[in-house]
Amino acid sequence: MPHCTRTIPYAIWIWHLTWPISLSGFPRCWTRMTWLIDGRESVCVCVCARPSHDILQVSVKPDERSVMTYVSMYHKVFSQMNKNQRHVNRINRIIDMNKHARGGRTDYMERAQKLQDWLNKHGTEFEAQVLGNTIPELESKVADLKNYKRAKGTMAAEKEYIKGALKNLNHQLSVNGQPEFVPPEGLRPEDLEASWARVVKSERTYEQVLLTELARLRELENKFQEFLRRVKQLQDWMDKKKKRLDELVVGETLSAIDDNLHAHDVFEDELGKHEKQRISVEELAEELKAAHYGDEHLIQQKQEQAGTQWGEIAQATLDHRKRLEEARDRWASLRTTCLQFTKLALDLQRRLEHSDNALVSPYYRKNLDRLGQLLADLEAHAGDLDSLNELAAVLISAGVPQDTFADVSAADINSQWAEVMERLEAAKDDLALEEEKERGIDALLEDFSLAAKEFNEWCAVQREEILSPNEGPLEVQLSVLQSKAPDVHTGKEKVDTLAKSWEEIESTGTDKVPSHTLDNIVKIYENLEAVLKQRLNYIENEVMVGKFKVSQGQIQEWRDTFDFVDKDKSGKIDIDEFDSSLKALGTELAENELDAAFKAIDLDGSGEIDFDEYCNYMISQTVGTDFQKDVGESFATLAGGKEYVTEDDLRKNLGDQQVAYLLANMPAYPDVEGAYDYKTFIQQTFEG
Repeated sequence: MPHCTRTIPYAIWIWHLTWPISLSGFPRCWTRMTWLIDGRESVCVCVCARPSHDILQVSVKPDERSVMTYVSMYHKVFSQMNKNQRHVNRINRIIDMNKHARGGRTDYMERAQKLQDWLNKHGTEFEAQVLGNTIPELESKVADLKNYKRAKGTMAAEKEYIKGALKNLNHQLSVNGQPEFVPPEGLRPEDLEASWARVVKSERTYEQVLLTELARLRELENKFQEFLRRVKQLQDWMDKKKKRLDELVVGETLSAIDDNLHAHDVFEDELGKHEKQRISVEELAEELKAAHYGDEHLIQQKQEQAGTQWGEIAQATLDHRKRLEEARDRWASLRTTCLQFTKLALDLQRRLEHSDNALVSPYYRKNLDRLGQLLADLEAHAGDLDSLNELAAVLISAGVPQDTFADVSAADINSQWAEVMERLEAAKDDLALEEEKERGIDALLEDFSLAAKEFNEWCAVQREEILSPNEGPLEVQLSVLQSKAPDVHTGKEKVDTLAKSWEEIESTGTDKVPSHTLDNIVKIYENLEAVLKQRLNYIENEVMVGKFKVSQGQIQEWRDTFDFVDKDKSGKIDIDEFDSSLKALGTELAENELDAAFKAIDLDGSGEIDFDEYCNYMISQTVGTDFQKDVGESFATLAGGKEYVTEDDLRKNLGDQQVAYLLANMPAYPDVEGAYDYKTFIQQTFEG
């Protein structure tokens, strides 16, 4: 841009500007200078009536009338440019205000609808109580319930955010003179709270029913496995005894017949004792079938097979007994001691086999009372083991084999006894340790839940105190709220303490989930901090409004711009950040103007300014007016004094996006084609 290189004797100051403009279209010599007018730094343009070399070379100087003619001409041109720009700025502000209000309403509706859909979905699922018929299905439902509880914290924070967003939106509408936004029925805050309460209530009932059903099915599964184990044990025993029955003979001698008869007595005694096991198998089968649990066809098949095989054993036993009784008159002596030994040995062997098999079954291994009963039952028969050893000593001294009537020996019974007792004691100790560990985990969960509940209640109290209306001047309210900030920040230590407890719980590897999760707690605290920050900003803005006599929207625009350029969040900005903020607001200063402006507001020379100093500068650049009236005057100017405005009027001064918005939202002016009623548009904007 050219500058005069010599002194211009007839330069005339014709216009005072507060923003840069282009004068490249003027064919006269001009220069751009800085002048202090009314106590502030401004940009002025010096225009010469003629080029400087013409002025210096002419022989006759221009008279006063010629000079004033040039002054009047340029003053009129620049005055019209300034007036149009003010009107454009006002119309742009009303457009931005409408867009912001519409965006707030749209954001509320979308968030509220999403939350209501989420609540309806889970409320319907919980109330339907569709559980499933198998353990995997119920475990999947439990996993889904855990996932729901994790998401519940996020949705709780979203609910509180939606309520706060509606309050903020209606407050902004009130400040801008626009009508309050009332959400439709079903999406109001009270509707969301009612849906939330419904879901919480149905969730508790659903969880109780789900866990009860899962426990019932797991108990049935244990019984089913126990049924299969007992059936197999009974069938194995019957297979072994059937083979022995098939191999039995009456005997050729008195001793042999006597031995066989007593052996049969032992077998029948054993058969009678196994009858109890068969009955228990029948009872388990009937119980499982009545509950319709497991493979009913398999249960029925196993039950029938065991019954048929048992009938064959019973009949074969009767047949062999009959043959022995027919020959009983021919047999005399009985080896009483050997028979007693065999009976006692087989009884102990049966008990030990039962205990040994029980140790591999969850039905016993996972129940301390049942393990204790097994151990007590064996200890009650410790005297039988002593008697067996005494009988074995007698048989050995008499030279009678211990396996005369059955394939069993005292050495085998003693070895099996020691092994089973050792395993029982170890299993009991392991289970006791496991239950102690579970009690410890339960204690951790209870402590965490109590601490989390206390923290949530503390957050609720803090939130209520922050949001509760305070009386007195705004400065006093701001001071009271700022004094609350340290209390709120102590919540970070509480969250850290709860996080350590949560890590301790997770380190146990438990599947149990407390009623409150760490994610929920963190979100609640973050929401509390956000509420405090929003409330502080709001009151600080109100203080600024009272102090500088500008609108809440203007203060918020300056705050948003200040916070954006304040990258280190120190609450102060340097000259580079100050320059960025001015550019963001549409003002660009030359380097010397920027330095002068910054030094004028940086009174302490620290090289940084705070928000209050920043507002002082922005106020010095802004003229307060009746905004609604100003907007009307702006539209009237663009319309050329008409009662309506046309698309051509708008496109001469506004950008394409602003024109498109106005044409879409401004009502048509009656009886004039292509005309729009800007007065009704302004009234709808400010009065609803």
